[in-house]
Formats: sequence, C-alpha cells, structure tokens
Amino acid sequence: MPARIVLVHDDHTFLDGLGAGLRRDGHDVLTYGDPMPAWDTLRATANIGMLITRVQFASGKALGIALARWARASCPGVRIIFIARKDFESAAEGMGIFLRTPVTVNDVIETVGRLTLRNYAFSNESAVGSDNSAVGREPWGRAMPGLIPLGDRNVKSV
Repeated sequence: MPARIVLVHDDHTFLDGLGAGLRRDGHDVLTYGDPMPAWDTLRATANIGMLITRVQFASGKALGIALARWARASCPGVRIIFIARKDFESAAEGMGIFLRTPVTVNDVIETVGRLTLRNYAFSNESAVGSDNSAVGREPWGRAMPGLIPLGDRNVKSV
C-alpha cells in the first residue's frame, strides 16, 4: 500500500537514492536535506503517512526527535522511522522504528515496504526481548502477525 512519506536526511546521496527507490515502489515522497522545510510541510499537510528522519542533524539544525513529535501532533497515525547511530536509540524510545547506522538505502526501502504492505501500525510501546529465532516475530522479539522477520539486528522498534 503506497504511503505519503516525508524523508529528511542531510546526506544528499543517501536522500536522493532513498527517495528514488521509494518512488519506484509507488510512494509519494517529499524529500528534504534540511529539517526546517520539513517542519513547514508537516504544518501544512495533515495526510502524511510516514516520516523518515535522522535523530540529530548538524549543529544548529532542528532535532529529528522534535520533528517526529511535531509529525505525531499534526498528522494522526503517522509512522516514524529513525535512521541513526545506536547511541541515539534511547532518545527515540517510544516514537517508532529505529534503524541503526550503518544502514543501506535498500534496508530502509525494505522496511518501508514491509510496514506498508502489511499495513502495520506502530504502537507506542517499547520493544521487548531480543529473540530473532521465532517465525512471525520482529527481530527484537515482539509478535507481529503476518510480518516476515527482517533478520537484521540493526532494526529495532523504539
């Protein structure tokens, strides 16, 4: 199921590749290399289905956490995917899916595809467990009916 996605990342090579890949999969993608224009889009558009962002941007730039909170407040039901280093994981707790860097464009596209294909809505619950051996479970252990495990320890629900 295609989604309207706001994608915010300051690595333009990654941003362009991910945006193109998501568009190829049929998603409506709005890309931003800076979080400030993304704020304006979130303020003006209530039908955003997903936000993909970093946790933290270069000095002086809005934090991805604040952007995610704004998205939640202005776009009910928005799904959030963070792309960041492991040490930012606790800052994103309870906000959505956390993809630990290094992560590839294909990793993110696969995650988006599985989430939208299965029409899985994120919960606000923190992840539990770490068992990846059970079929039908996310790599971090929480049951998720009908979702094939990603099989990658770099993906975690926070």
